[in-house]
Amino acid sequence: MTIIDTHTHIDQLEDISAALSRASQAGVTDIMTLSVDLESIKKTLSIAGQYKEPRIHPCLGIHPGMIHKQEAELAFSFMKEHIHEAVAIGETGLDYWYKWARKDALEQEKQKDFFRFHLKLAHDFDLPVVIHARAAWKDCFEMTITAGIKRALFHWYSGPLDVLERILEAGYYV
Repeated sequence: MTIIDTHTHIDQLEDISAALSRASQAGVTDIMTLSVDLESIKKTLSIAGQYKEPRIHPCLGIHPGMIHKQEAELAFSFMKEHIHEAVAIGETGLDYWYKWARKDALEQEKQKDFFRFHLKLAHDFDLPVVIHARAAWKDCFEMTITAGIKRALFHWYSGPLDVLERILEAGYYV
């Protein structure tokens, strides 16, 4: 049996070699690993270049919980420079669950600006998007549709059924 892990954060593991060895022994042939900030993006690309089994597929993005970091512009520039090494954009999206974002319209707009950047990059390079959509399901879906994204995976979906049905009707995954 072939197993593909579609959502990992390998860069956050203490012993990457041991984890990948266990994954390979369990039949995992491919792993998509997602980034969350500039350091994570760099480490993800490095890991993908170092290991051959299982195959590591880097996804480049800034997690909505990490957009407050001062390095965002550097991360965006780095992502553009290395976009051809990525198989997807992510992890990106919106997260209104955080206390600092729940009722703060400016914070939510900042998250939307970052998400728009990711969506444009995915659109321009015809890459799928891995979307973190916690407590922001409808906004994530509508922004993804508006951006003309053809392929997306909605991660952390626990929203209403009507939005879920729209996501699935659009051909996206959850």
